[in-house]
Amino acid sequence: MLTELRLLLALGIAIWVPGWALLALSEGWREWPGLQRWIVAAGLGIVSYPLLFYGLLLPGVALGPMTLAALLLAGAGFTAWRLRRDWHEIVRFAPLEWAALGVFGLTLG
Repeated sequence: MLTELRLLLALGIAIWVPGWALLALSEGWREWPGLQRWIVAAGLGIVSYPLLFYGLLLPGVALGPMTLAALLLAGAGFTAWRLRRDWHEIVRFAPLEWAALGVFGLTLG
């Protein structure tokens, strides 16, 4: 069970950190309410990996585990710094969105 939780945590970080970094950079997160922000961040995070691995964003940089970890750490730091005053707005969800998150969590479980 611990292995599965570590895997879910790693996947969550790998998916949401690049997406939130892009949203924080562009201030685009203000365009969507509640749960939609997190869905857009996940979509942007998923889209960023093919661009990185094909060398379109960082040409000439070999992407190994340490490089990806450094990029994720830099993205998380940038996002935390940029959204430090607005974090309460980012985690505010409507009651129906909480229900959707509950159903999603039960599905994963």
